[in-house]
Amino acid sequence: MLKILVLAEHFPNRVQPWLLNWIVESIKRGNSIKIIANDILGDSWQSDVDKYKLLDQTEYYYIASSKDFFKSLLLYFLPFSKYTVRAYKGLVKYLKYGANKKDSLREFARAIAMAPSLVPGDYDVIHSHTIAMSYQFLFLKRTLNIPLITTFHGLPPAGVNMLEKEKMDKVFKEGDLFFVNTEFAKRQLISLSCDEKKIRILPQGINLDEYPFHNKNYPNNGKLIILTVGRFHKDKGHIYAIKAISKLIKEGYELEYRIVGVGPEKNAILQNVADENLTQHVHLLEALNDAELKKQYSEAHIFVLPSIRDRDGVHEETQGVVIQEAQASGLLVVATKTGGIPECVVDGEDAFLVDDRDFEAIYEKIKFLIQSKSNWPLWQKNARRHVEDNFSIHVLGARLLDFYTDTIEAASSNK
Repeated sequence: MLKILVLAEHFPNRVQPWLLNWIVESIKRGNSIKIIANDILGDSWQSDVDKYKLLDQTEYYYIASSKDFFKSLLLYFLPFSKYTVRAYKGLVKYLKYGANKKDSLREFARAIAMAPSLVPGDYDVIHSHTIAMSYQFLFLKRTLNIPLITTFHGLPPAGVNMLEKEKMDKVFKEGDLFFVNTEFAKRQLISLSCDEKKIRILPQGINLDEYPFHNKNYPNNGKLIILTVGRFHKDKGHIYAIKAISKLIKEGYELEYRIVGVGPEKNAILQNVADENLTQHVHLLEALNDAELKKQYSEAHIFVLPSIRDRDGVHEETQGVVIQEAQASGLLVVATKTGGIPECVVDGEDAFLVDDRDFEAIYEKIKFLIQSKSNWPLWQKNARRHVEDNFSIHVLGARLLDFYTDTIEAASSNK
């Protein structure tokens, strides 16, 4: 049994189901998990969080996320504070095991707050789910003298700051292993100066038990339902799918387009819908729970992910996990040739790829699918099989544990 310490900026986090999948799969395989997070994202979470009592296994450190740093620092040292004993014990432990002369005051305070609950021998490996978290908690690797593994999820969208290069280089130097989900993401990470020898490809997995397969026949007596799942953001390219839907409707096809997500571009998307006179045909669905989302997958026929390439070379889809969720559920998939998406499907066999920012291409591909009803069963079965073979959390969970074990053994041999 491995004792795994997981670092996540937000937990639970409904918009990152892959994080919960990794945690639950590790527990199912007999390992113990502790989670360190800054906070909870949202006010609801997946049922597995309660089923496996993961909130009881999670510690939140206010000092790691507070904007009022000095106020939070005083919290630990005010007389009679419930944190006082913990803080002073932490100071002794941190200075003994994990202190670094170059640590900032914030890093120093965070270490003081956390160290009492982290005793060498309590954990075998640290798995951080952002480079920023890896940097914030590098002292844990030093204090506990165990390997640090980091998952890299791709470059951030425009407007979201990256970790400074000096700090990132520190993570690349001290970190033991880095996971990426595609070759595309690997190239991004290498471009940031990460040693290629430390990088392993491990796609984000889905629990296929939660995505039952549904045979999808063309609805001769009803509407064709087209679905997109993704945050309301410019990089998802919603406008191009909306224009494609508009053209199909003008040609007389009976369609309903459902867009599931949350995000800053909601009003802009609604304006696009209004501009195309599609208010009766396009519906935005926000903050759906698990059951509601799976209902959408079960009802829809075609899934469209119109993500766009970033012209500044910053954020692009590295995998597009919603594609695998849709394929597993029996939907036909139309997606753009962006980022790592082409690595995750077999174009023409289990999904159909088009150029990004090309609503005509999306229109043509959907029309092709409508006109190829007899091929739907073959494409659907191909897609389900592809996900079962390459993206099942059960398959990938075994690979994850192998990486953990190999990294722990390598670190032990170097001590």
